[in-house]
Amino acid sequence: LENPVCFNTVRNMLGYTGTYRGKKISVMGSGMGIPSMGLYATELYNQFDVDAIIRIGSAGGLSDQVKLRDVVVAMAASTNSNYGAAYNMPGYLAPAANYQMLADSVEAGYRQCWVGLDLSSGGDLTTLALEFPLEGGRYYIYTHSFMPRGRLEEHVETDLAPYPLWVQNGLITVTGENGRVIDVNFEGGCNGNLQGIGMLVKGMKYEDVIARLEGIRCGVKSTSCPDQLARALKQLSAEEG
Repeated sequence: LENPVCFNTVRNMLGYTGTYRGKKISVMGSGMGIPSMGLYATELYNQFDVDAIIRIGSAGGLSDQVKLRDVVVAMAASTNSNYGAAYNMPGYLAPAANYQMLADSVEAGYRQCWVGLDLSSGGDLTTLALEFPLEGGRYYIYTHSFMPRGRLEEHVETDLAPYPLWVQNGLITVTGENGRVIDVNFEGGCNGNLQGIGMLVKGMKYEDVIARLEGIRCGVKSTSCPDQLARALKQLSAEEG
């Protein structure tokens, strides 16, 4: 978290609020077990109007094959708690992933892929696609899209597509927020310096970033990474109107 502020110390259940990639996020303990988590979740949803809760817990196993820091890709995660009995839930088994799709996603992580990037010039979707060849002539395809916030509602009406739902499900990243930079990622260049620039311009207005970075040159080159960022923001500002 960036700029974390402690908001709770009751019962030593510490809670902090800060920002992550421009979004306001709170992190706090939830106690032991589902009953304690249920109490906190109920209060947070009903009294504090939180948008979403992600519970991070621990897991154990008996297999000697699993080593410390291994990544376990699970088909499902179910509980043996009796917590659900109070709500007459018909069982405790969680929905399970399709095994073949899960196995394909794991296999794709070890393979080379083809990359496709569809860039927009008028505030439309910009989409990144990764295509992984698998055994048996099959393919695993991953896509992620980006859209300016100012054009989201317009495209809902013109495209008759549930873009807000896709944003909520993490399929689309919304860029730009009231004319301010919310996140910056560079490809290539000096990683350390560019990370520093990205952190410094977060939250700044487009015009302020452009005024500071436009025209900067790198050696004998006619442009630079900061200048390219300024040019991109000028184009984005024009597209968002």
